[in-house]
Amino acid sequence: MESAVLRPAVRKLRLPFPKYKRGIGHDLLLDRFSEDCACQESVSSKRKIRVGIIGTGGIAGAHIREYLKMEDVEVIAGADLIPGKAEAFFRRFGVERARCYRNHKELIDSEPDLDAVSICTYNVQHAEPAIYALEHGIHVMLEKPFTVTLDEAIRVMKTEKKSGKILTFGFQPRMSENMQMIQKIVDSGELGKVYYLQAGGGRRRGIPASHGTSFIQKDTGGVGAVGDIGAYSIDMLLKAVG
Repeated sequence: MESAVLRPAVRKLRLPFPKYKRGIGHDLLLDRFSEDCACQESVSSKRKIRVGIIGTGGIAGAHIREYLKMEDVEVIAGADLIPGKAEAFFRRFGVERARCYRNHKELIDSEPDLDAVSICTYNVQHAEPAIYALEHGIHVMLEKPFTVTLDEAIRVMKTEKKSGKILTFGFQPRMSENMQMIQKIVDSGELGKVYYLQAGGGRRRGIPASHGTSFIQKDTGGVGAVGDIGAYSIDMLLKAVG
């Protein structure tokens, strides 16, 4: 059956442009880039996208919660190096029918109908599962940070181009209305040549790990705070200027 979601696409952003002080001029500039319309998105649920989740730790919960909201997506399998962890994960979210495996290779080799995977492993284990999935014709949703070394990033990108499949990353701010408006204004040339950008971010509760300290251990995290939480700010800046 066909289902439709109606979302208002009204984009307003209040930015302190130096050239345009707040007031009539400021609002007129923003109004030029605002879209006051209703955008209808149709989703077909006749053919479900079959998804596997590689790594069933904390962030995997955010992935499966969103997948379960989608009529055209079915989570069919998962993998985790820790025995019993994937099974417990799927029980917690009421997806008991999902098949569980010990690692990404076992999952991909055993699921010929798999369309896509979410890779939610430790940072240092991002590259290999992504490459293996792409080589086997599977789309990849890869958690941030992309990889922990430049060489790994190059290998993944080369594999993506060769495979013809989609590789995307867990940088949610890219999709926000604010970020889309910023990029639209920058792309328009209204601000001239952008030569300086500034962004910031942080956490108020310290290390983001409820079990252990994998985010700061070299053998699992691979990078420090700049590569982990700082990756959001870096990606937003690069996205803004294309």
